[in-house]
Amino acid sequence: MHEQVELFNAFFAAGDPVVVATVTGFLFLLGACAASFSCLVAFRLARLPEDRPLIAAISTPPSSCDHCGRRLSMLDLVPVLGWLAARGRCRGCGGNVPARYPALEAAMGLVCAAAPFVFGGLTAQCFAAVFVACTAFLAAAIDWENGLVPEEVTWTLLFSGLLASPFVTDVWSRAAGAALGAILVWVSMALIGWWKRIDTRAVGDVAMGAAGGAWLGLQPVSWWLFAACFVHVAICVLAASEDEEGMTWLPFGPALMGVLPVALAASPWIATPG
Repeated sequence: MHEQVELFNAFFAAGDPVVVATVTGFLFLLGACAASFSCLVAFRLARLPEDRPLIAAISTPPSSCDHCGRRLSMLDLVPVLGWLAARGRCRGCGGNVPARYPALEAAMGLVCAAAPFVFGGLTAQCFAAVFVACTAFLAAAIDWENGLVPEEVTWTLLFSGLLASPFVTDVWSRAAGAALGAILVWVSMALIGWWKRIDTRAVGDVAMGAAGGAWLGLQPVSWWLFAACFVHVAICVLAASEDEEGMTWLPFGPALMGVLPVALAASPWIATPG
């Protein structure tokens, strides 16, 4: 397997059109499928009865049209292309299918397809970045739709980073990065809660801070969180919504997870400035 990857890398570095197209096409499809799956889980979790397990949001029922209940065909479920083939409408009732779904699928596909170009081929960092991007998108989609993230997602991201992050070779730096990420997110939430005199405790956000720190290591964590705060403010300005008390509530998780793949790509320059 290692020899096959090395051979692919050699052809990829040489710019072989067949290999480049195969690798980027596969990674695009992988990212698009991950985004489609994430949106499905996030949508179903919001409507899942409390007494049903998380796996139920994934396994049942089969995907169907929100308007007429028609079961979707295999063609309908193909990311991006299924929406284009149906012209953004249900084949049964003609109901509109929001364009944000194929847009998110295409965006995630492009992120994953770009990984080998950013990380110099099919390297360990490339595979890790694709995994982190897909898992981070799942966490962001669930948090945006539900205002929480299941611990199964955050713990998977945290412990995989602690055990196997190729961006940080020193395990102690991974642990220190995780601790610093968790502390900084917790402190920022506590300060906002003290200032606004509201309960802003969010265990999921703290866990995501720890997970990102585990993958990044100690030095890039503060830069990642600063960028995530900036993105979160921008999201609040563009998509803010108020509750009955006039308070604006938007989850921090999508900004944290959205910036994480970018921080991984930039981490060599952040960790070794100059």
